Amino acid sequence: MAALAGAILSLAVSFVNGDAYIFLGYAIPQLCYLAAIFIYLRKKDIPPGVAIPFKKPVKPAALLVAPLVTVGLFGQNLILAVSFQWLVKAIGIDYSIVLPDFSSPLSYILGLLIMCILPAVGEELLFRGVALRSISEKGAVTAVFLSAALFSLSHGNLFQLVHQFLLGAALAYLTVQTGNIIYAMEIHFVNNLLAITLPLIMPAYNSLAVPGPQNAFIMLGICVAGVALLYPSMKLLIKASGGKEYSICKFLHSDKPSPEAKYTEGEPPACAPSCASDAVKKAWLIGLFVFLGAQILLNTLINAIPSLRAAMP
Repeated sequence: MAALAGAILSLAVSFVNGDAYIFLGYAIPQLCYLAAIFIYLRKKDIPPGVAIPFKKPVKPAALLVAPLVTVGLFGQNLILAVSFQWLVKAIGIDYSIVLPDFSSPLSYILGLLIMCILPAVGEELLFRGVALRSISEKGAVTAVFLSAALFSLSHGNLFQLVHQFLLGAALAYLTVQTGNIIYAMEIHFVNNLLAITLPLIMPAYNSLAVPGPQNAFIMLGICVAGVALLYPSMKLLIKASGGKEYSICKFLHSDKPSPEAKYTEGEPPACAPSCASDAVKKAWLIGLFVFLGAQILLNTLINAIPSLRAAMP
């Protein structure tokens, strides 16, 4: 409920002007995610180490490789995300993602804290921690894609659906394979850091959002370079972390209940809710998808109103 309240408050704050309110709109969901995790684990008496994959030791070599994964993901997904934005705009929905002005040092530091560090912690603990572990009894592949879909929908707008889904799937896959959420947190942090920094240091980056064959050709080249970097670096990260050295193809063809869903005797299972029936858990999951989907639909309709008014005689 705290997470849902955060989404509602964030939506309300997004209609108020001013950088302070924009920062507040980004901070509220993250703080609510953290509160929701704390309340859930406390209420169900589940140790954090059971619900969140922290047990395996962090390897410095893997930490060094993680930023390469981020750059590869960013490059691979750019043309897919921007093409989807072009498609959305082509049907008359001009959705704009409101960001603060990062030109001053103070606003940039606030951006690092609220838009890079907080999401890297709050969203990872929720989606690659509790949520991924909760669904993992249905199979590792199912858990990866369902948690990625929840992560994508939680951003509340059409423009971020594609990149956030692919990012979420990659982060969930790496968390399952490495057994530690720290790498996902680092990749998430660097991803958000690129998102707020690239427009400042590379003004031409913003122009890629303008539809045209030249931009499409540039982004295609970036995508090829991203793919060439992404998959070798993911494999290297998993190997450096001491994780399972499965190929992605092998992983996708082995959708069995995740080993992470099994617990030693006496440990409470980290499901939501942990002692509920399968029907209750299914209803909880469906309800969350419906809520997040309705939030995106509402945002889309609000942003489509100017276009609909202009089209009316």
